[in-house]
Amino acid sequence: MEKVNNWEQVEAYLQEGRVLCFMSNGSISRFLIKNEKLHVYSDAAHYVLPWKDFQELYQEEVFYLYEKETENVEISKEKDDEYYGWYHK
Repeated sequence: MEKVNNWEQVEAYLQEGRVLCFMSNGSISRFLIKNEKLHVYSDAAHYVLPWKDFQELYQEEVFYLYEKETENVEISKEKDDEYYGWYHK
């Protein structure tokens, strides 16, 4: 994950529709703007904050761009052909 270096970058990423996150006490909180409101999601809560409150509450936190992990799945042509070549009785 890419570290976000300053508040201007935090605001720019959120305005672009990107998701930011930070970790606190083993829990990840995610931040995004949806319908022109700043939403905060964590394992235990979901709430909406005004921008001013967000700055006051989270100004000391280190944010990262949130990127959902995807698995690299490779399809084997040979196994695919073998599977579809079976005759089920």
